[in-house]
Amino acid sequence: MLALRSYSESGNREVECGPSSAAIIQSGEDVFWMGYESFMPYGTKDIDHTTKRAAIFKAEAKKIGVKVKDIYWTMGDHDGLLILEAPDDETAAAAIMHLGAMGNVHTSTCRAFTAAEMDNIVSKVHGG
Repeated sequence: MLALRSYSESGNREVECGPSSAAIIQSGEDVFWMGYESFMPYGTKDIDHTTKRAAIFKAEAKKIGVKVKDIYWTMGDHDGLLILEAPDDETAAAAIMHLGAMGNVHTSTCRAFTAAEMDNIVSKVHGG
């Protein structure tokens, strides 16, 4: 399991996701997305330019309104890990779709909820 710890003024949050998923953490006004990337054939063929492509994506994401917090190249089931900060889910999704449209990587993400968000969801389960 992957554990992501997010530290904010309101305290620590920890989210665990399986090996083929990622976490999205809500903190204050911004939404934090963490996504796994796997190279597609062209991305592998053009591996020499992977860090340049990452810099280009970082600049393009900024134009959309998304801050790329970190980019890591990894070994194992996935080839990379990306952490984004965006004002809302839609803006973050646009950046992830833009990354996929570049044709070099396939992305995988999932939504995670804080305890407060989950309490709100559960309160609606039985019409409450």
